[in-house]
Amino acid sequence: MPVSICPRCKHINPEYAIYCHFDGVVLQAQQNAVTLRLPSEFAFPSGRRCRTYDELAQGCQEEWASARDLLLRGVFAQFFRGANRADLVRAADDAKAQSNPDIALTTFLGSLPGTRTQTPKLDLNPRRIMFGAVLVGETKTVPLTLTNQGAGMLQGTVSVTEGQDWLSLSETGRVHEIEIATVRDHVVKLTINTKGIAAGQTYGAKLTVVTNGGVVEVPMRMDLVAQPFAKPPFQGIRSQRELAEKVRLQPRAAVPIFESGEVERWFILNGWTYPVHGSIAKGLGGVQQFFEGMGVSRPPPVHLSQNEFRFTAKHRDTIKAQVTLQSSVKKWVFAEVSSQSPWLKPTNPQVAGQQHATVPFEVDTNLWNLGPIGEGMLTLLANGGQKLTLKVVVEVLDLPGIQNARPARPLPTATFAPGAPPTTYAPRLDTMPGIDLSAASRLKYVPALMTMILLCLLFRITMAPLADGLGRSSAASSAAAKLGIEPAPGSPFAETGGWLQLPWLPILAGADGEFKASVFQPGNNADVNRTEFRHYFASYFIRWLVLRTWWLGALAGVILILRRGGGPRDIPWGLIAGAATGLGVSATLAAFFLVAEMIPHALWHFVGAQSGFGALLMWTLLATLCWLVVGVGLGVIVPLIAPVRRLVIDPLQGLIASLFRVLGMNPLADYWSPE
Repeated sequence: MPVSICPRCKHINPEYAIYCHFDGVVLQAQQNAVTLRLPSEFAFPSGRRCRTYDELAQGCQEEWASARDLLLRGVFAQFFRGANRADLVRAADDAKAQSNPDIALTTFLGSLPGTRTQTPKLDLNPRRIMFGAVLVGETKTVPLTLTNQGAGMLQGTVSVTEGQDWLSLSETGRVHEIEIATVRDHVVKLTINTKGIAAGQTYGAKLTVVTNGGVVEVPMRMDLVAQPFAKPPFQGIRSQRELAEKVRLQPRAAVPIFESGEVERWFILNGWTYPVHGSIAKGLGGVQQFFEGMGVSRPPPVHLSQNEFRFTAKHRDTIKAQVTLQSSVKKWVFAEVSSQSPWLKPTNPQVAGQQHATVPFEVDTNLWNLGPIGEGMLTLLANGGQKLTLKVVVEVLDLPGIQNARPARPLPTATFAPGAPPTTYAPRLDTMPGIDLSAASRLKYVPALMTMILLCLLFRITMAPLADGLGRSSAASSAAAKLGIEPAPGSPFAETGGWLQLPWLPILAGADGEFKASVFQPGNNADVNRTEFRHYFASYFIRWLVLRTWWLGALAGVILILRRGGGPRDIPWGLIAGAATGLGVSATLAAFFLVAEMIPHALWHFVGAQSGFGALLMWTLLATLCWLVVGVGLGVIVPLIAPVRRLVIDPLQGLIASLFRVLGMNPLADYWSPE
């Protein structure tokens, strides 16, 4: 039997075939004016009409933008679907799936049958662009010529697909894609702008040209050279490392250019990130600051000569004092000093010195805005971002409208730094002879007691949706399932607050005996052992609560690390330590919660088995009132245990004192401040 061979895919077709059974191309043996005719006339939006596939392809090439839109809207696919050309419908759908619409139309035209010879053909000059060495801040323009070596209109787009931060297709602004339409030549002005990108590196870019005459990619490369440093004695330097090496040899000559900001401006000019954050330290401290930022010198560990000062002064007096920032390593130390209190002012906000630096400050009671006793903090941001704090406690006598508890006393003197002038200060009140603070201590006990009660109430209210709403029901359901009694959907246990119908007092007390399984499965009169149920319930409840609250410890660990001046490298350790602590604390609180809840369960035992939203609300109110009693008991004992008081009570007590201070109630704020 005679056959026909497809001129495109070379597959063998039967003699009677007009189109290739594999790719739809008109077979050479049958190709004539009839077979190349469209099933029906196709009209473009412009009014152009096409009767053959060649005319359709030529129309798409000459009206490229319109044909591209018709393809994306599915007009071509709809046209060929009406002509029963499933192969061309599939070709149109496949082409439309392309991400680039120009490539989509080019692919579709390639699938049309016909003998087109009058088609565009793309050529580029040059095919590869090497800009070579370019100085930072320099602007350079290079022409790229697109040539149509075929017939018809060459249409498509030119896009910057890589290197958009420094390469543009226009001389007047950042343009990253343009459309082209030319019969012969089209010139594109490629412009590079190096402002804002880092020098000393090689940068690559890529142009993608998509047309109806072909698709071409143009690679580009540029070597960006830094602007040399201009100020003597370091003129001509072109890299950060080279500057650090020269400065190490002449540190004193580098001091003026660091203080003037010339080095920082040079870094910014070359697109580099200046390694020093904050203000530039004075003298050789600025050089040490630069070395630490560059990573060529490790910051020395620093500390203060003392961490706390206590003063006594009359109203409108000014006290001058100083502390020493020092290190055991023979390197320059520096710090930026700040204060949030108007009456506590650093005399010199920036300090620096070789191995130690004096930090002067003053207490100006003319600006005093607290009660008889108040405190403030000086914050020092020192080498390597180390954050140090100096606590300053002041007692102000003879405040207008306030009767002081004792008369003013002469203040002893002390010297805080080697070679520093004498500075007046007041020792701790509880160490001065003749002063009895027992009454004040008794008064301070009341805020600690009230804070503990408030803490217990807040804890129980927070636990209400977790424990009463979800936790108990989930743990009891799991315990019952463990004993082979799966709670039924229509059981009393499945109701809102259904867990309240269980005999919790004997269960939690560990009393021997059984209770009926009918609360889980109506009609089931089997006995459930209380001891076994208690064992599984406690295990599931503690596990349930720990898995939902342990992350609070991890979050607290990260916050604590950051507040104490830790850096990004310290955060994972704070996260791990906080998570471990959170697991332990959550498990402890869950166990304590079950023990403390014996009080409301004992009272609820006499109410009887009830369920429903009202019963759950009544239970929550009863449990909260019982936790008030628990808070009183803990409030009597916990404040007497100093480590536990500082960990549990003092944070909330300090928050309450801060709230009073924000509201202008300074006497109450001082009264509620932790000891």
